[in-house]
Amino acid sequence: MAEFAIIKSSELGDRMDAGFHILRKKHEEEAAKIEAEMDHSDAINLAVETLEKVPLKYRRDINPLVRSGQNRAPDLQAQERAVREYPYLALAIFKASAPDITAHYEEEAKNMEATAELFRKIQGGAEQ
Repeated sequence: MAEFAIIKSSELGDRMDAGFHILRKKHEEEAAKIEAEMDHSDAINLAVETLEKVPLKYRRDINPLVRSGQNRAPDLQAQERAVREYPYLALAIFKASAPDITAHYEEEAKNMEATAELFRKIQGGAEQ
């Protein structure tokens, strides 16, 4: 299903890309709550730290924040510049994805534990 947002000309600012405005509208309420609770520099630090820990497939959620005239996907440096420019919006986007990201890492932890158990068995079997 296509997403859309009604944008007033006064809201455009220097961003004419629809993807940015759709994402901004979708998360503006949560971003405003975060902004009311968090200092700007703390928000930047948390947004950058979160970006570095978010799996690639969820990092793509912030791509519309990136200023780019290119058609290729933004790299990590471009994404970092975007989260520094829009830290509250980035944190709101990450918060919306947090349940999926948590499930991703919980599944990854289970797989890692199963792999460790496999090697414990191999190690134990080799010692006998």
